[in-house]
Amino acid sequence: MGFQKISIVIFSFVITLSTFCTASTDLSPEIDPKLKRFIKRIELHKSKLQGGAIAILHKDQVIYKTTFGNQWGNKMPITSKTLFPLASVSKSISATIIALMVERGELSFDEKIKLPYLKQPVSLTHILGHTTGYQFSGNRELELNMAREKLLAILSNKIPKCEPGKYYSYSNLVFSLIEEVLDTKSLSFQLAVQQLREVLKPMRFKSCLLIQMPISLILI
Repeated sequence: MGFQKISIVIFSFVITLSTFCTASTDLSPEIDPKLKRFIKRIELHKSKLQGGAIAILHKDQVIYKTTFGNQWGNKMPITSKTLFPLASVSKSISATIIALMVERGELSFDEKIKLPYLKQPVSLTHILGHTTGYQFSGNRELELNMAREKLLAILSNKIPKCEPGKYYSYSNLVFSLIEEVLDTKSLSFQLAVQQLREVLKPMRFKSCLLIQMPISLILI
């Protein structure tokens, strides 16, 4: 696995766990040697990378942060103010939220639910696992900034390739139907996000990374 891909994996894991705190540049002896080696690798290779923003937190302190390279598209330098799209990293956060609600008995992974945009009932397992039977990603339309309402209208006219659970086809649009599933249960996604925050709040982590990379790398 290449250096860029390693960075993305770390980012997708810790983005839900990190909070940005007061900066500190001291690298105390107790910091894991792996983190020190990671920082050295960043400093050595960052001039060769397209661009990104990295912060490493240790005991509620930012012990290292850096920005490097240029933004994809406009070639402007990346700074601490540069915004990055989360892209598919948001899927792992959404799936964690759904899993928490299932654990609390508010949802079921296996219950079949009939949604107005699909021809046949599907479960959360099908939606989260991209196995609803539909072969329509919606990526091109999303890149053209098509409104979600129009995308859902297109989806409602699609014919599934097969029964749910029989075929895998990655779809950003169909994955977003978890919101409609919550609506059928009179549940709020925003409330679910808050519940996840409450679960994570008491947790304390010895060290973690907060890494932001351009969309072209996140989608690797």
